[in-house]
Amino acid sequence: MNWRRSLFRLWIVGAALFVIAVAFIDYRDITQRFDDAWVWEDIVLDIPLAVFILAASLGAVVVIENQRAVELLEQKRLAETLEETGIVQAK
Repeated sequence: MNWRRSLFRLWIVGAALFVIAVAFIDYRDITQRFDDAWVWEDIVLDIPLAVFILAASLGAVVVIENQRAVELLEQKRLAETLEETGIVQAK
C-alpha cells in the first residue's frame, strides 16, 4: 500500500467534503450577501464554470500521478532487465 498516495486521495476527498459542508451550512448567508452584489443569473452560470475548473484540476492531478506510476514501472522493468542480462547485480 502506498501511504503517500492514499493520504493524498484522502486529503482531496476531505477538502471537497469541507467545501460542500461550508456551502451547505452557510448557503442562506452567502446568497443574501451576493444578492446585492451580483445578478442571480451570473451566479448560476458561474457555478458550472467553477465545477469545470475543479474537475479539470483534479483530472490534471490524476494524469500526473499516472505518469509518475508509469515512470516508476519503467524504471523497475529496466532494473530487472539489467539484472537479467548481468550488467548490474542485484543488491
